[in-house]
Amino acid sequence: MTKANHSVVLRLAMLVFIMLLPLGAAWAEQPPHKRKQADPELSPLAVRLTSMSPAVLPKRGPLQITGTVTNRSDEAWREVSVYPFASSTPITARESLEDAIATEEGVVVGQRFFSTRRSVARIGDLGVGQTVAFHLVIPRKDIPISLDRPGVYWIGAHALGADSGGLDSLSDGRARTFITQVDTKPTRAKVALVVPVRANSERTPDGKVAAAKRWADLLGQGGRLDRIRGLVSTAPTNAVNLLIDPAVLDTAADLAGGNQAADLGGSQTDEAKDDSSATPNDLAADQWLRSVRQLGGVQNNFYVPFADPDVSSLARHDRALLRTAKQQGAASLAKHTIHA
Repeated sequence: MTKANHSVVLRLAMLVFIMLLPLGAAWAEQPPHKRKQADPELSPLAVRLTSMSPAVLPKRGPLQITGTVTNRSDEAWREVSVYPFASSTPITARESLEDAIATEEGVVVGQRFFSTRRSVARIGDLGVGQTVAFHLVIPRKDIPISLDRPGVYWIGAHALGADSGGLDSLSDGRARTFITQVDTKPTRAKVALVVPVRANSERTPDGKVAAAKRWADLLGQGGRLDRIRGLVSTAPTNAVNLLIDPAVLDTAADLAGGNQAADLGGSQTDEAKDDSSATPNDLAADQWLRSVRQLGGVQNNFYVPFADPDVSSLARHDRALLRTAKQQGAASLAKHTIHA
């Protein structure tokens, strides 16, 4: 076949291909040259997007877009349909995205496309002031965005219809937003999850835990420390690094024991607290402490000096006190059978 004949065949093939396409699939949004298109505020049909699922471009399966179309003109519209549109060039830089956000809405940023009936919402007639909802179900293969080109893309919907002037290929209303094409081969990095088990612990002059009500809230069901315990309990073995303030463990232990005054005389004058008289707060503290002790046996444990002091300040001004806090912290962890 000669080069000239080859060129003719290619042109004929392209012509046949275009003729076989659905009418809407061959429509590409042209640069706006009508006033209704240059200024979306004056467009007769107002399009509003209400949801997009999933929020990122799927690797497979459909993308669904819902929204509404409102006729805000002073005449009825006929044969109104809503078509999806998208851009095909990714936005990959922060500056480019900022520029895109600042783009005037009358500027064309993508092309309409569809290949199935569900990809287009046929609204029909739309009276003055009338609002109708639409739902687009778009097969992934029809979206003109390549899986191997990660970035941010324009996506949205165009409304087309016929007014007294008839039907044309220019959108009579539009709404647009951004969607992300996630990299299918993202760069992996090693991370360490550190979960702090810390809270401010204060004592009264006789050695009792101060602010017992606050601690009951922290350790009780739904409290911050209880939520931390719940999070760590769902993690695989050695997947979490616990950063423990040993003073928190001692506080929980004292609350579980009834928050007794400290014995400073070397002998125990109070009888041990009877389990039958334990309050719900005591039991919650005991349950939390038991659970943390168990978690300490299956996770990686680290600790801060006792009562979580300002280490950098003590290192400069009172190293002896810092050593004491570290020793007291280590002793507390050993008492609770937690290895760090």
